[in-house]
Amino acid sequence: MYPLTVTKLHLLELSEHWARDLPQHPVPDDVLDLLLQAVWRGNLQTCLPDVAGLDPDPRRRILEAC
Repeated sequence: MYPLTVTKLHLLELSEHWARDLPQHPVPDDVLDLLLQAVWRGNLQTCLPDVAGLDPDPRRRILEAC
């Protein structure tokens, strides 16, 4: 992928960049679905802002955000 100056992206932003960069040029929502599947399976690590008292596993909060 082309060089980016940022080191962290939201999943939606990441899906938009990948959709532009992949040779098939998929729809960003399709890429986002694949990223969320990878997070759910544990194949892609994500981070969320630390909030005291919340479960350290971000998957439930990611699903709630979606």
